[in-house]
Amino acid sequence: MNLELVGWILALLMSQWKLNQLLVFRINQKNEKRRMDVAGSVTLAILAAVSVVLWTRNREVLEQQQILSSYWMYSFEAVYILLPLTVVVSHARLWIPARYSELERLEHEIIESNVKVPFCSLKVAGLGTVHVPCTAPTTGEPKIPLVLLHGYAAGNALWACNLEKLASHYDVYAVEWLGTGRSDRPPFSSYEWEYVNDLMLKALENWRKELKIDKFDLGGHSMGAMFATSYTVKYPGRVQHLLLISPAGVGHPPAPKELPLGLRIFRSVWSLRLTPMSVARYAGPLGPRLVHFITSVRVSVMPETSCIRRGLIPLEALASYWYNNWALERSGEIVMHSHLLPGVYAKRPLCEMLTPENIQIPVTFLYGGGPDWMSSSHGKKVAETLDGVKVVLVPGAGHQLFMDNAPAFNEVVLAALARAI
Repeated sequence: MNLELVGWILALLMSQWKLNQLLVFRINQKNEKRRMDVAGSVTLAILAAVSVVLWTRNREVLEQQQILSSYWMYSFEAVYILLPLTVVVSHARLWIPARYSELERLEHEIIESNVKVPFCSLKVAGLGTVHVPCTAPTTGEPKIPLVLLHGYAAGNALWACNLEKLASHYDVYAVEWLGTGRSDRPPFSSYEWEYVNDLMLKALENWRKELKIDKFDLGGHSMGAMFATSYTVKYPGRVQHLLLISPAGVGHPPAPKELPLGLRIFRSVWSLRLTPMSVARYAGPLGPRLVHFITSVRVSVMPETSCIRRGLIPLEALASYWYNNWALERSGEIVMHSHLLPGVYAKRPLCEMLTPENIQIPVTFLYGGGPDWMSSSHGKKVAETLDGVKVVLVPGAGHQLFMDNAPAFNEVVLAALARAI
């Protein structure tokens, strides 16, 4: 195979890749009922024409040099033609049975079955929000609100077993990140940490401004703890107490070393910037079954005390909620690649933010006392260098400690905020 042919093939693959990217962008705009500008339409047409010309040239060179048999020639041609068609079909709304209205319904159903006090589901400054007003009698100055940020691939419904108890002492707001759950799902034009982090923090700050909240206690689970910490550092004076719930990305990644083949393959797949949500979308009409299977496996390793194993959040409802959350338009899920390295290590470790220069408020780390894959040792190291830090273990719980042992988690949170720990 000569260099000319290699050059033509690379040019063909690059044009095909850009064509597929633009097709996805165009389809997402149509799904969101937005019009593509003239420049975008012209670019799409030019890319399609260039792809046809490049394929014709490749075919001529391959035939002249008799490198491929007719069988392989036609097979390659079929794949080349079918790939953009597959992209179109896999991103079309008819192919993906996820619906925003269904996500909204399932969230309300899950929360309503567990929260027996008044609550409201709303959208504030583009962020999906569940508000449970404080049910305690008002005596003296009202307590500041408690704001909860979910983890990756999650949403407000997963706090269902915590909201009512926490609302017995606080005004509680569960808030979804930009680009997830019921929140707006804008396209992200970059995977750069600064760009994505800035969008996430500005969205939360706009949410605060719209509700006219001056100060609040802020809790974040897993990756939500990363955004909670960044927000606290960027907007000092807004957060009164920081709750880091089984936080991701606290410690530094391990030193580089020679990796086994399996991990090298994993890193290669990671570099493609796929996410669990991508799989749910590409599965098309089989997506709900796939997510149900994943949910069943995940729940099977949860402790018996889990609110799912106890039936407080039905497995069917949770699986359907997760599917409709994951398979809607790609947006905020990209934080997996903007903020994390392979192995779920942070590009900007929280231990570098949680310093005396940045943090002058109480910080409570909460970890599962059972098999929590976020090690409490990272929180304990921060406590050695930062005053006002407590590390608490929730007995019998893992990474999803707020669901694994909801009663104990609720009591620990209330005690931490009351400075009783």
